[in-house]
Amino acid sequence: MLAPAFRLDYSVAGTAAAMNRDEHAVRRLQPCAVIRLGTSTKRGMDMTSSPGNGWLDGLDMAAVVRGSSRGFTVLVLGGLAAPAAATVSGALGALILTGSAAAAFVVAALRQGTTTSGGLHGALAAVGAYLLVLPLVLLAHAGRDPAQISMTLAAAVVVGFVAGAAGTRRQLGHSESAGVRSAGERA
Repeated sequence: MLAPAFRLDYSVAGTAAAMNRDEHAVRRLQPCAVIRLGTSTKRGMDMTSSPGNGWLDGLDMAAVVRGSSRGFTVLVLGGLAAPAAATVSGALGALILTGSAAAAFVVAALRQGTTTSGGLHGALAAVGAYLLVLPLVLLAHAGRDPAQISMTLAAAVVVGFVAGAAGTRRQLGHSESAGVRSAGERA
């Protein structure tokens, strides 16, 4: 039987030893706090998805992280190409920056893995990609505009949700047509 699980292992003695900087105790120290989220089964914890009633159910969190990483890469490359294009034309630089952001959010959303909630997966992956690049954006004085940050974050949610939902529909369409072909080939 699968049941939602939240387990916290906490070692008070280990924390006290670490805080007092007792070198011998710190070497023997096991992890002080281990938080495990997922579903509890008789064999252990399932960390990739949980079939309960939570809002993160049906998500492949490893795929969210991989998608965020890919989106981050596209954002960085677009952020590096935009100033070079802006030397030719200011409008071209802005167009490349905006287009690379939209492309990054789509790329992040399409790396779905085994998720069943494509829209939510896409939104989380796109927001993750933007949050990864946000410290780089904040390095430039022009990037500290709260309105620009909030609008880009909103764009990440919307574009990621739409691209993720479309990716799930595309995935389901391919799997259904593959099932029909394999059944037809058997007959």
